[in-house]
Amino acid sequence: MRLICPSCGAQYEVDESVIPDGGRDVQCSNCGHAWFQLSAKQLEAEADEAERKAERDRRYAARK
Repeated sequence: MRLICPSCGAQYEVDESVIPDGGRDVQCSNCGHAWFQLSAKQLEAEADEAERKAERDRRYAARK
């Protein structure tokens, strides 16, 4: 999975297994910024929920 520092944009390719299902704190080795990184499973669940919401919004807008 690719981690991108929200502060400086540095990118890191890490194995999904280093981020547990509950996520973890990570730190950028470029700028030192620390953030909480969601797991791949959590990110997928968020994306699925966003897609379901977008589909509901499209159906609602079509009814108007």
